[in-house]
Amino acid sequence: MTVLHPREQIDLKDCPHCGGRAEFRDGSSTKPYIRCSGCGCRTHNSCDLKKLAVIWNRRVEK
Repeated sequence: MTVLHPREQIDLKDCPHCGGRAEFRDGSSTKPYIRCSGCGCRTHNSCDLKKLAVIWNRRVEK
C-alpha cells in the first residue's frame, strides 16, 4: 500500500533549469506531478509524492 505524504511536508528544490518555484499540481489523469511555475518543466505523473520529490530534487554533481 502506498501512503501519500501531505504536500506541505515535502521540500522541493527550485527548478534546475530556471530557478523558478516548484509546486505539486494535479494532472489530467488525476495523478499529481511537480511543475516549475516559471518555465513549466515538469515530472511524470505519480501518486507517490515522495518519489516525485526525490526525482525533482536530484541534481548532478559538478
